[in-house]
Amino acid sequence: MAKYPFLPEARQFLADYFDIDIRELGGEEYKGAIERAFERVVQAIRQKRVVFESRNMIDYKTEIMSFPIAVGLTAAVNDDMLRQMFSIAEAKRCFDLMATGGLEEILEVSRGIGFPVIEKERGGERTLFISIPNYLRHSPQFWGPSWKLVNRRIIDGKVLLAALELARLLEESIREQTLERTKRSMAPDGFAGLLRERFQALTQEWNSYKAKLETWVIEERRDTPPCVIRLLSRQKNGENLSHMERRTLATYLIAIGRNMGELMDVFRTSPDFNERIARYQLEHLAGLRGARRKYSVPSCRTMKTYGLCFPDQWCDNIKHPLQYRIG
Repeated sequence: MAKYPFLPEARQFLADYFDIDIRELGGEEYKGAIERAFERVVQAIRQKRVVFESRNMIDYKTEIMSFPIAVGLTAAVNDDMLRQMFSIAEAKRCFDLMATGGLEEILEVSRGIGFPVIEKERGGERTLFISIPNYLRHSPQFWGPSWKLVNRRIIDGKVLLAALELARLLEESIREQTLERTKRSMAPDGFAGLLRERFQALTQEWNSYKAKLETWVIEERRDTPPCVIRLLSRQKNGENLSHMERRTLATYLIAIGRNMGELMDVFRTSPDFNERIARYQLEHLAGLRGARRKYSVPSCRTMKTYGLCFPDQWCDNIKHPLQYRIG
């Protein structure tokens, strides 16, 4: 329950032992849970990942209780970028724990959140499957080529999954569920005591973080295709773009001559932004690292297969986003 505080058992535990509204948590007896909740959100902002340590297992009551408080604090800040950042950081924490916890733990989380995985015995070994409709629903095809249905192994109408692949699907479901929780209305007016103090500190932390995001220097050109305009808009709003979406946006901006500083400014608004990793990936796409091969912008056909094509009247008869022209 301390590891996965969104599971039904954890919610029941809270209902049995802490039947109290978040606005009544200002007292000293809840200091540990409030401080850990504040820490969770701050770690999401600064480190893009919520850290889980052995001490969190020992003081399990505090850890369990801190999760809904952290959700409430995030909801009260009422910023979609922070909602995305927090939900991604919590989901990454869960993936790390599942990866080290092994198959039984992965399956326990799967059952807890009602994920439609199918367990079967094949050749004396336990194997994992998911029906094709559920696979298409839970695994976005734009994650990458290996997730496309055409590249999957299908047996008796079901898609075969490795344990870590299931953990990855669970990570995405946990992210979505956490994001939905942070969207619930939470007015901070009723916060009292330490909870109010930590909310105010969190608001300052978040405002400081956003102030550090440099003003965009990327301006849309007249001949920017609608698929790229959409990606630029989502990126600027701090949405969590998929690997394919980020690759498309990066290769397009590289192709039209944007420099590395401009690219870094664009991707700095990503909810999981890591400067070192982002710079490495962008330089790799630009042909400045590795094999020094500059990656091309995906064709219109590829964009369509990933569900990223949003054509307008000027898209007729073009095969590549760089061919887009108005008039």
